[in-house]
Amino acid sequence: MASNELIQAARKPRWQIAGVLAAIAVVAVALAGGFRESRHTVPQHGVQQRVTAGALAVTVLGAWLDTRGPTGYPDSLTHRHYLVLDAVVENLTDQSNNWYLRDDLRWLRDHDDQKGAPPDATYLADDGTLLTSLQPHLPVHVLLTWKVPPEQSAAEPMRWGLYQRSYYPKAYISNESGWLQDGPGASFKLTVEDRRHASQGAAP
Repeated sequence: MASNELIQAARKPRWQIAGVLAAIAVVAVALAGGFRESRHTVPQHGVQQRVTAGALAVTVLGAWLDTRGPTGYPDSLTHRHYLVLDAVVENLTDQSNNWYLRDDLRWLRDHDDQKGAPPDATYLADDGTLLTSLQPHLPVHVLLTWKVPPEQSAAEPMRWGLYQRSYYPKAYISNESGWLQDGPGASFKLTVEDRRHASQGAAP
């Protein structure tokens, strides 16, 4: 897109609203201290604890590193490994959606990571197919995956962050209702199982 087209697009109300909402999200994260572990501002949870954050409920069951993804195949293109978060998730809104989970549940790479990384893909644990949408109020067993370097260590517990969302019946900017992020809501800290040696020894 040419520069003059970008300027024209930026003048449209839709783009202005998106920019304002993005700025609000950044400020909310900053004010809440983000997910930075040293600040202890976000409640921390472990496995088997159901945690609600407005639009989502999440129960983490475990996590592991593997050379193969939930489909059973290795990453033959970039040769990276898989970090898998095993969880039961529930859409607490009244409409089906496929974006809150990806936007709100993030892997925190280190102690200073305040924003986290969204999953590369999310699979249904039952059959290994890609999750397409979460139906309202229906718990779903999923495997969220992140591709990581082969040297990724499992020696220390890892953390995930869950953003809080609140429902606004009528936003003063757009005059529309919706669920908006309100900054960090909770974090999960758990020991990650290293399954890579077992997978490498298994037959393809």
